[in-house]
Amino acid sequence: MASSGLKQAPASRKYAQSYQSVFDSAVQTVHLLGWNLAQSSASQGLITASTPLNLLTFGDQVKVLVQRRHGRVQVDVTSTSPQLIDWGKGGQNVVQFFTILEQQLASVEPAANPGSDLGAAQLGGTAPLTPPEGTALTPSMDVPAGVDFGRYHALIIGINDYRSLPRLKTAVSDARAVAQVLEQRYGFQTRTLENASRGEILMALTAYRNRLTQRDNLLIYYAGHGWLDQEGDQGYWLPVDATESDTVNWISNASLTTALKAIKAKHAMVVADSCFSGKLTRGLKVRIQTPGYLERIARKRARVVLASGGLEPVADAGGKMGHSVFASAFLEALRDNAGVMDGMSLFSRVRRPVMVNTDQTPEYADIRKAGHDGGDFLFVARP
Repeated sequence: MASSGLKQAPASRKYAQSYQSVFDSAVQTVHLLGWNLAQSSASQGLITASTPLNLLTFGDQVKVLVQRRHGRVQVDVTSTSPQLIDWGKGGQNVVQFFTILEQQLASVEPAANPGSDLGAAQLGGTAPLTPPEGTALTPSMDVPAGVDFGRYHALIIGINDYRSLPRLKTAVSDARAVAQVLEQRYGFQTRTLENASRGEILMALTAYRNRLTQRDNLLIYYAGHGWLDQEGDQGYWLPVDATESDTVNWISNASLTTALKAIKAKHAMVVADSCFSGKLTRGLKVRIQTPGYLERIARKRARVVLASGGLEPVADAGGKMGHSVFASAFLEALRDNAGVMDGMSLFSRVRRPVMVNTDQTPEYADIRKAGHDGGDFLFVARP
């Protein structure tokens, strides 16, 4: 009879942070590793997930148990590989899990009494939100009373009809759909540039620089060609008047960074559906949604980018309703949100469907040298 699976001996570690902080961090670790969340129950202290199929893992089943033990919070992780297939990869899953978990917990203050911590909800406060059981999505947060999220603006750029470069199929229709959902569901004031030149894009950014204030939020969505100059270590957006042989009409990441630093909006997010868009990013520390999270994030300056891929080409089609795969996932995440969604939560909703349906891996990070100060972009759905 064939074995039902090979189980690694459970690995255990103990932490001084509160039970709720450890549990929330464990759930977020599953998302960051790209595993498929099957169950998340804070009351039971149980998280179950499966790893994606690839050369290193084979749809392994991972079980995480979070318990209060002897004045600390203990985390036990077990990885079970499919029938008769292991090759020691189950143990690698456990190592990866604890590595990411401890990176997140490094910024969380120890609790006064972790072993008896009942969680903020049971003490009369507001508990950090965790994904509901049976879903892999980070839930929307309720809109807290008394928080001024400010005004929302969006510059939406979609370029199909290049004069000297290969034509794209979905960039303009993606841009129109993004503008519509931002206007109707979130109340953004949008400006859409279709088949825009370098001059038109830079003039639009200058206009935002001249009129936005600390009470404003700005989202810039770009769908079009991108290019990576490997020798100069520089990424570029290619407007409609760009040519392959001359960079005079290209827009460099350095130019975008300078523009974003000069714009006074408190929160700014770039959403880039273009090849090599990950060149804008650097690592962003995961934030745990502790009580008062939205209030703190709303006060802090943010310059972040959600890129459809890293340093690789990205797909121009293949998504639902004639959109790119990335645009389709982005639109679905925006439409599904019923409260407040931060940029990291948006990323967690977009990442998996894009990875499953393409060879690209979305990235989310702060923009280098653009004045990021620990905030995040907040999408506030209309009631």
